[in-house]
Amino acid sequence: MPNHIHAIVSINQETEPAAQKTARETLAIVVGGIKREVTMFAREHKIAFDWQSRYYDRIIRNRKEGNNIATYIENNVARWDSDEYYGKMP
Repeated sequence: MPNHIHAIVSINQETEPAAQKTARETLAIVVGGIKREVTMFAREHKIAFDWQSRYYDRIIRNRKEGNNIATYIENNVARWDSDEYYGKMP
């Protein structure tokens, strides 16, 4: 999608108890890293680009829910022409 991304991030929390972060803290680090790398790429290639300040996250609790979300992501591109921002990209 030209105006947003979807990702499924798997966080393995089998770390040292003293250094362990919560899943949400770890997710914030992962999302921050993705935003940083994409921003650097866009600047390097002179691509007009900006992020929204927040992101939506959801914890996937079981395989069925994960499969439903994966299917939604896979089918999301097919719905791009009905998105409110379709045709409004610079």
